[in-house]
Amino acid sequence: MNSYGVEKYLVFAIIGAIIGGLLGFLLRPHVPVVGQLPFSVVVSAGSDLKGLDEIVRPAAETSFGYLVLGTLMGLVGGAVLVEALRLGEPIPPFRRRRTDLEKSVTPAVERDVE
Repeated sequence: MNSYGVEKYLVFAIIGAIIGGLLGFLLRPHVPVVGQLPFSVVVSAGSDLKGLDEIVRPAAETSFGYLVLGTLMGLVGGAVLVEALRLGEPIPPFRRRRTDLEKSVTPAVERDVE
């Protein structure tokens, strides 16, 4: 496999997912009076909220969506970055085997070289 194998895709994708998830968490919306919800509420999407706290469940679900979307965008961005870095590499020459017809047409001197 070439120098940009599956390992590099995984490393860049995981790093991108972590950065994207962190940005998604930091850019989550504010809730009036409460501010930004804590990490435990965001990760559970508000499913463990009871009583009056259930009022912020829609905001928790929205914040969870930001977190998931940021993670997925970072994952894809990391994989795209690997492809962008690969574009600068020279492409190895394409070598194909000559067909019997091509071999029969070539001069005898070239046949001796092969």
